Amino acid sequence: MCDSGADVSVLPAHLVEKSRIKKYSATTLPSGVGGQPLNVKGESTIDFSINNHVFRHKFIVLDESKIILGSDFFIKNNLRLSFDFGKSIEIFSTIKNELIIRFETTKNMSSKILSICATDDLTEELSIPYDVSYEDSSNGTDSLFNRFNKVVVGLGKCDIIKHKIHLKENAHPCQTYQYRIPIAFEKDIDSTIEELIKDDIIEESESEWKSPIVPIRKPDGSIRLAVDYRNVNKRTKNSNISI
Repeated sequence: MCDSGADVSVLPAHLVEKSRIKKYSATTLPSGVGGQPLNVKGESTIDFSINNHVFRHKFIVLDESKIILGSDFFIKNNLRLSFDFGKSIEIFSTIKNELIIRFETTKNMSSKILSICATDDLTEELSIPYDVSYEDSSNGTDSLFNRFNKVVVGLGKCDIIKHKIHLKENAHPCQTYQYRIPIAFEKDIDSTIEELIKDDIIEESESEWKSPIVPIRKPDGSIRLAVDYRNVNKRTKNSNISI
């Protein structure tokens, strides 16, 4: 699994033990959401191949069920993620070469038009060849956004479908106390919440459910608000949604 939000790459402990991969004491101790400590089993450096391309990379060994390629792998190998749904997942290098990782596609998928964003001036075609360089692809995307700048402006909102969360049997509402937040974050958090309310992304509510926010400082200095829903997830049924 590729997770650009993970700072480190992860190997499942059961896979390391089963494959007899050499494991050493960890030199990096990553933490989870909200600074929660993780049960690090060690670290291993292994060779592996993706579509006949061989890589050597260091993994943190955790009690996880999946192999995770984190941002450290993409930064080390100078790669970028680009998603082309239904066809493949392409990993472009920021230098001239490119690496393509292909996956099996799902055939005979049903489709349904829910809404049409724009109907004017659609006679011209914007053709972007499949086998193009990253720079050409980026220019084509910019051209597309400039052409439909009135359609893609803002965050956008879908109110066609209402999402339902199904609770497990005998599940009761939970209230998790808010984590301690640094004073330096408080002003930015308040302004971020005001913006989210103004953009109709969140709204005020009175509920028996309560989960703590986790503020994350972004590179540009602004705040991204995440929410720790782990206690809620324990009480809800998993939703399997095909994309």
